[in-house]
Amino acid sequence: MLIKYFSLIILFLTSCVTSQPNYSSWEINKDNWVAKDKKIESPTIAAGFLGASNATSDWGLKKSTTSEPKFIVESDIDVNIPKTNFKNMDAIAIIIGNKDYQSKDIPSVDFANRDADIVKKYVIATFGFKEENIIYELNATKTKLEAIFGKHENYKGKLYNHLKRGKSDIFIYYSGHGAPDVNDKRPYIVPSDADPQALALTGYPLQQLYDNIASISKDKQVRNIYIVIDACFSGATEKGFLIKNVSPIFIEVENPLLKSSNAVILTSSSGTEVSSWYPEKGHSMFTYFFLKAIKDNAEKGTSTIYANDVFKYVADESDGVPYYAGRLHGRKQTPQIMGDKNRILFSKQR
Repeated sequence: MLIKYFSLIILFLTSCVTSQPNYSSWEINKDNWVAKDKKIESPTIAAGFLGASNATSDWGLKKSTTSEPKFIVESDIDVNIPKTNFKNMDAIAIIIGNKDYQSKDIPSVDFANRDADIVKKYVIATFGFKEENIIYELNATKTKLEAIFGKHENYKGKLYNHLKRGKSDIFIYYSGHGAPDVNDKRPYIVPSDADPQALALTGYPLQQLYDNIASISKDKQVRNIYIVIDACFSGATEKGFLIKNVSPIFIEVENPLLKSSNAVILTSSSGTEVSSWYPEKGHSMFTYFFLKAIKDNAEKGTSTIYANDVFKYVADESDGVPYYAGRLHGRKQTPQIMGDKNRILFSKQR
């Protein structure tokens, strides 16, 4: 089986905080509560609070005294990950999960590291990347981001140095906060050591990311570019505003990648919308449906999967992100796609 696959995916900035789910039954597991949702079809799905103390609830169950419970959830996308025979030997993946932040004013993104972990597994098993070609970072600082993607004056960072000219594909995934600077109104990836009141100085500009990737792509002759951003850059989160004393901000960037014939970009939300979590599945909502689309199509034996096939699955108003964001969180969330919708994610030729 010959599988042709894509070459650049910038994935998933998962940035907004949601409340924990209400589970239908509970049981004691050592010192932790373990919640089991009977409505979830997969028999392997369970969620647990880690780090619980000996405190006891009104029901006599031990409960966590931590302010941010951690969930262990195994959903349908976490098991039986599709394996293909495709080997993308020269492909480079950048996978970043920013869950924990040093500033007490920045809430954690509870599912970011889990999202990064499962994406890494799909990149290896389904997309055929070599594990040694994956740059994997959790809670990346600004220095780490600059080392990987470069700075404004120099785009030749770790990503650039890993690529083989005309041969390498690239997959970039980021799960964490995104926000605008209160003064310049520009969007920033929020590093784990950022100051939310001074993002222009401590954040990584989204515009710089796009500009550097465009320069890297031109220099290294990258074959295809897929950008998928799972984040809200408005500054709004489930727990309020990431930046104090401001309303949600609508931001735009000039993306040079859209001028390239080899680029497609997917984003999890639009305008001032919040990017939601899917607590019952243990992932961000956009990441869950993105990987669900990949898995379902692979299992059905779909011969060729295009970017637009995945987007239609994710953005389905009856059974995708817009529907479940409204149903579970009472909010509007509208994924978007820009660029070449017909770029092939992977193709099977028997």
